[in-house]
Amino acid sequence: MIMWHGWADTIVPPITTTQYYEAVEQIVGSREATQDFFRLFMVPGMDHCGMQDGSGIDGGGIDPLSVLERWVEDDVAPDHLMTTKRDENGDVMWTRPVCPYPQRAVYNGQGDVTDASSFDCVEDY
Repeated sequence: MIMWHGWADTIVPPITTTQYYEAVEQIVGSREATQDFFRLFMVPGMDHCGMQDGSGIDGGGIDPLSVLERWVEDDVAPDHLMTTKRDENGDVMWTRPVCPYPQRAVYNGQGDVTDASSFDCVEDY
């Protein structure tokens, strides 16, 4: 199962989603066992379902279905979701990985800050 939620959601508080995920971890017994079947991705700057276009990712900038299909059909668990921010002409402004909660993407200090390959998933909460 893949669940994703925008950190900028003003309709459904993001903390309720992270609390749900953490409750599942407690019931299952560990993060490792939970992530065998369930990954949560918290998307920075995304509002409710990516409905608003702004500085963050809108609904067209993320594709969790393809990642889920690959997990189910090819047994390749996602280590991130790729997000793409486009301008009004459809040109790519930047890309970022969205890491499985509780990890987050952090610039690794090398490369172009608009390129997802310049970011690593780290857990520092």
